Amino acid sequence: MQLFFDKHKDLLQSAMQVLCLFILFTFFGACQKPVSEDNLKLNLQEDWYFRQSGVQGAWLPAKVPGTVHTDLVQNKVIHDPYYRFNEDSIQWIERENWEYQKTIHCTKAYLANDHVELVFEGLDTYANIVINGEVVGQTDNMHKLYRFDAKPYLHEGENVLNVVFRSPSVTGEEKLSNYPYLLPTIAEQAEIGKQTAPFTRKASYHYGWDWAPRLVTMGIWRPVYLEAWNTFKLRDVFYSVRALESDKALVKATFEIESNTEQALLLSVASEDNTNELASKHIMVKEGLHSYVLDLKIANPKLWWANGMGDPYLYRLTGQIKSKQKIEERTVDFGIRTIKLVQEQDDFGESFKFQLNGKDIFIKGANWVPGDMFIPNVTEHRYKWLVESAKETNMNMLRVWGGAIYENEAFYKLCDKNGIMVWQDFMFACMHYPGTKDFLKSVQEEAVYNVKRLRNHPSIALWCGNNEIEEGWEPWRWSEKYKYSKEDSTKIYNDYEKIFYDILPNVIGNHDETKPYWASSPSAKQGKSGIRYIQNNRSGDRHYWGVWFGNIPFETFYENTGRFMSEYGFQSFPEIKTLRKVAEAQDMAFDSPLMSRRQRSFPGNIRMQEVMDFYYKRPKDFESFIYLSQLNQAEGIKKAINFHRKSKPMNMGTIYWQLNDVWPTMSWSSIDYFGNWKALQYFVKKANSDVAFVPIQQNDHLSLHMVSDRLKDTNIESTIRIKNLKGEALSVINKEYILPSNSAISIMEPQLVTEFLRSNKIKEHSNNLVLELELQEAGKPIFKDRHYFVPVKDLALIKPELEMSWEVHDNNYNIKITSKHFAKNVGVFSEVLNGRFSDNYFDMMPGETKRIQFIPIEDDGSITKNSFSLTSVWNANN
Repeated sequence: MQLFFDKHKDLLQSAMQVLCLFILFTFFGACQKPVSEDNLKLNLQEDWYFRQSGVQGAWLPAKVPGTVHTDLVQNKVIHDPYYRFNEDSIQWIERENWEYQKTIHCTKAYLANDHVELVFEGLDTYANIVINGEVVGQTDNMHKLYRFDAKPYLHEGENVLNVVFRSPSVTGEEKLSNYPYLLPTIAEQAEIGKQTAPFTRKASYHYGWDWAPRLVTMGIWRPVYLEAWNTFKLRDVFYSVRALESDKALVKATFEIESNTEQALLLSVASEDNTNELASKHIMVKEGLHSYVLDLKIANPKLWWANGMGDPYLYRLTGQIKSKQKIEERTVDFGIRTIKLVQEQDDFGESFKFQLNGKDIFIKGANWVPGDMFIPNVTEHRYKWLVESAKETNMNMLRVWGGAIYENEAFYKLCDKNGIMVWQDFMFACMHYPGTKDFLKSVQEEAVYNVKRLRNHPSIALWCGNNEIEEGWEPWRWSEKYKYSKEDSTKIYNDYEKIFYDILPNVIGNHDETKPYWASSPSAKQGKSGIRYIQNNRSGDRHYWGVWFGNIPFETFYENTGRFMSEYGFQSFPEIKTLRKVAEAQDMAFDSPLMSRRQRSFPGNIRMQEVMDFYYKRPKDFESFIYLSQLNQAEGIKKAINFHRKSKPMNMGTIYWQLNDVWPTMSWSSIDYFGNWKALQYFVKKANSDVAFVPIQQNDHLSLHMVSDRLKDTNIESTIRIKNLKGEALSVINKEYILPSNSAISIMEPQLVTEFLRSNKIKEHSNNLVLELELQEAGKPIFKDRHYFVPVKDLALIKPELEMSWEVHDNNYNIKITSKHFAKNVGVFSEVLNGRFSDNYFDMMPGETKRIQFIPIEDDGSITKNSFSLTSVWNANN
């Protein structure tokens, strides 16, 4: 018998442990109801005060979350930083230290809890945390959460919390002076030798960019609170799809639990879609922070699909841990889906395409930058407006660019809900970074925190290491520009590899292994030690900026199309009412001192006019210049999108720069700072249609194509119609097609178009012709566009004689427009309210009536005070 016990000792011990757990849970489940500790989280966002450190002045009221700059504005110490030249007069702020203070009341009962933690979800950036005169800790990274053990420093009654911010610029200068060489950076608005951004883990665009001012701020920029807990704490629950079949999804739930002692707990996961638990099990947790896995099976799963592919279905899963004393749970909106980045050899080189739930998807989207220089100013409503604008214009991806922030939860939740996938850059862009032990440790912590924070979002499709750093080392020749020795060059590049080929991919592998990682955008391939693959048209992703920086026609986009276009763009001005909020009448010229100062890209505002000259006559005044700059941008980016789409499967993605703005200015955006859609946003909506007619004209050669992003074949009836500008039809071709799923087909090559015109004896000059392209499905119109054979400046336009009327209905405006003669790109503008129209910048044939709606961003009670104006290309020139 003794031999039996010795032989099976481990098995018997395990069996006894399970039996004890069963008895324990049966007992406390029957005798005592666990309690929640939700009430132990104390919000600390009210009643803050601030002042400049070292200055004997009054404490001024502060807003948390907030920034030093916005608090100074609220207290009328400085004027609006966005107004005229005010940016230049407030640069002193970044060089000062600032102190925030709050009184916290703690009860004896609250302090009796096992743990009392002070949590800052975001501090910008260098700060000392002081409670009752004692330093609790220090911070040096804007991009991560800080959690401090506050219990030893707090006492019953009133406690004083101080957050003392050190100047990021002065601190950066100290780090720079102690570093053996300069680190390259192309964006910071400071002279070479004084650029400190690489040394500080802070939003890089705060130091200025070619679309942003330099406003290097500080502050408590995300929520702050006290959080007490006893016995154990549920730190995180992560759900990942392990296998996906038509009748079931196998999901792994990973619970991260911190416990005071070894103890018995019950894990469970339940779904709102199912009143029963999906799974549960008893476990014995260890002391400290550890992870525990619970396997789930979801029958007949509803999948999360991107916009245009299907419903982005979200399960509401609640993960729970329970003991006899307490219960703790966390609820997550979880989408069941698989995502892959497919890179395989094909006829064009090596693919770069996303597969969602096993289906190839053509990516249509834009680059995302923060909605403000001062991030706490971005409300959930503004996030909603921007993300829903992306959805409305048939996008399925936004690229969160690496020179800014890991966005707030509101952004990702909206992307989850609306089927917008996210290309997520880590926050590194256009510069090299130090390789010190402390810096790399901070990067590691930042990456772990943000990957774990965001990984449950089904919208996250890709983690990308950085923006344009590999591009800077080779084509931009940073090594030569900064005159590095061979030894220094090797050290800098080794430090680069530590971050982007060691730390970051290892973090993904350890914490979010089901998603792809791409080291640098753009690049042709994932590099290896000492080997880099510079962007090309045969593999990887591509950024193309030749049109803006090269002063060449938009048709150049055609020959610079890669496997995936993750950046390209062209600038325009925002509409006049946006500029009037930050400028005076004397500033209203594209080359005025203010407009020249506000332009941060070195070609300057003249570049818009230079490229505009290829396609448009010179405008009659500044307001007309603004209108034509938007049209020029819209037509150019539309040409790029059309060519990218017709090139599938060689090209499988088009993401232009950029969706939105951080302040009111001229830029590459399609939506201005106040949320007004520019012409480009309307053009993108049509260009991104799931089924579209695509004309491509190169010199005198015109080809016609059809594209489909649908997952099924589509029966299409097409109409190709040639009219003169009087509206008279000269020739019509009707034809039916079966358009294959997820495809691009050529339906008329250039020689056939030429023959078509000749055979139909089209005698009108090309400057008097329009090609109308229409698609119908089951007799219902699904797409319509027009193409012109000559640049707009050569069209035979006459005064259109436009008329407009409107009425208010259900907080929207119903607008009616008529045109006696042909009108090119009728632009309608809201004079007071910000918002968008159901359609805009459209062409009108003679005698046509157009009805549109205006949708304001917010109803602030002034909707009846609004008015509208309109123009057209002819009006802009005459």
